[in-house]
Amino acid sequence: MCHLWENQPFSGGGPVGVEVTLQIFQLFFRSESAAIIAYLDRKMADEATDDPEEIRRAKEELAEFKRNMNANSAAAGERLVYP
Repeated sequence: MCHLWENQPFSGGGPVGVEVTLQIFQLFFRSESAAIIAYLDRKMADEATDDPEEIRRAKEELAEFKRNMNANSAAAGERLVYP
């Protein structure tokens, strides 16, 4: 088995094979991330609401979640998550 970085100098910008591999990973994950973000954007748009009562309940649930997280942090003597 031969690796791209075999017999490459480890000075300057590093081994050529590692740089190429890094570029390939960056391209792959960038395209995967874009697809995931597009999917989540569609899901959020599909599930969005204009109902004031549903919005109020969601805000109350978020406020309760933040209080509980802060209570847990305070009890442990840690920094508050939601100051």
